[in-house]
Amino acid sequence: MAIQRPPGAIIGAILEEFNDRNEGGWATFEQWAADRWSDAFNNYFESHEDMAAKFQKARNFGAEWRESFEGLSKLSEPILLDVGVGNIQIYTAIELLLDYRARYAGSDSLALNVYTNDYLALVRDLSNPHSTATVKFAALKVQRAFEWAPQNAPNWESLSSLEKEAFSVYFYNIKLHAYQKSRDEFFSGQWLPKGN
Repeated sequence: MAIQRPPGAIIGAILEEFNDRNEGGWATFEQWAADRWSDAFNNYFESHEDMAAKFQKARNFGAEWRESFEGLSKLSEPILLDVGVGNIQIYTAIELLLDYRARYAGSDSLALNVYTNDYLALVRDLSNPHSTATVKFAALKVQRAFEWAPQNAPNWESLSSLEKEAFSVYFYNIKLHAYQKSRDEFFSGQWLPKGN
């Protein structure tokens, strides 16, 4: 079974992240540092088993713990680094891979099973701007948005296809836990726009 989502949403998500990576100044430096550190982490210090253990540790500690690391503080937990032109977090990529394998057992239309026992190759390919890995994992993240939204966004069915694509780009850009927290605060009357 193939992932079928609007190509515009997939490429839009990647381009939005690519733009974030190149806004200049500190943001560009942070991304450069994350990419260099993930290269070192990937090429010299880790094995697949070590990465699997770090993934499990991050999963066990939960979303709030993972989201407490921002910017260069992620260097202390490399599994949380955002890498490559699509700015895909290593933890999220592994999570998406595990979900993909469970949902599409017996099928591998995106050819991602090569990463099942080689998370080092996954990070290497996500970091490589010439690899198709970024597009494939972006498709999985956009798919997640299109599956999550009808259950959680009350106005989903009233949105145009373009608005749904725009939402999926936004969803790609932020962490699910952060989005759910903002949504819950908004609907409970506790949410205030930044600056207030």
